[in-house]
Amino acid sequence: MSESAKPSEVNIPEIIAKVDDMHENNKMREAYEFLLPYKDIEDAEIQWRFARICYQVGKHYEPDKSKAEALAMEALEHVDKGLEIDENVFACYKWKGIILSWYSDFKGPNVRIEKSYEIRDNFNKAIELNPNDAMSRHLMGRWCFNISEVSWLARSAAKLIFSEPPSSSYEEALKHFLEAEKLKAGFYSGNLLFIGKTYFKIGNKTEAKVWIQKTLDFESESAEAKEAKAEATQLLGKL
Repeated sequence: MSESAKPSEVNIPEIIAKVDDMHENNKMREAYEFLLPYKDIEDAEIQWRFARICYQVGKHYEPDKSKAEALAMEALEHVDKGLEIDENVFACYKWKGIILSWYSDFKGPNVRIEKSYEIRDNFNKAIELNPNDAMSRHLMGRWCFNISEVSWLARSAAKLIFSEPPSSSYEEALKHFLEAEKLKAGFYSGNLLFIGKTYFKIGNKTEAKVWIQKTLDFESESAEAKEAKAEATQLLGKL
């Protein structure tokens, strides 16, 4: 397919159905190769899905850091293209926040701090456009959790960038995680894990154990679920 191919020249719903099925079945590298010939189609739904696959491959399946960073840059390029095509697709904002957070990890703490508000704003926009999406609510909780983890030294450094550095609390993070679970119970091992982690942070070990066990009982063979279970096992030893 030529780079100038238009959406009308291909069966976009069929492409989306195939790549979503591959993603659901953890065939991330296959999904990347499948979507590669269509990555320049002027369609927001294609663009954010290609960005998602770049993220999944680079984050969970690419051990070479330089290749993973290149995938992060490619992902950002395509999710931005999706937003240029259609600024009302909530998934573009959701994945822009996810990918921007991941990309910032390659650039160090100063960039993470610098991008923090932009990441938050993308998650908020995703929630605004689709308030029933559990993952967007989870991601807003992750932002709150991560900001709550920022050290005093990093907060001091943030004052050099912002007059009002980003702030949040574990209680606010927990509110988002529980709301996500209310929207769609058991939708994601990471949400179960972070509910447990947040209860642990605020000193409620009884509830922490409940949610950590739910993480361990979660049935999935995805790379993310395996990572969540490994972290849950470590945390269980502290309870």
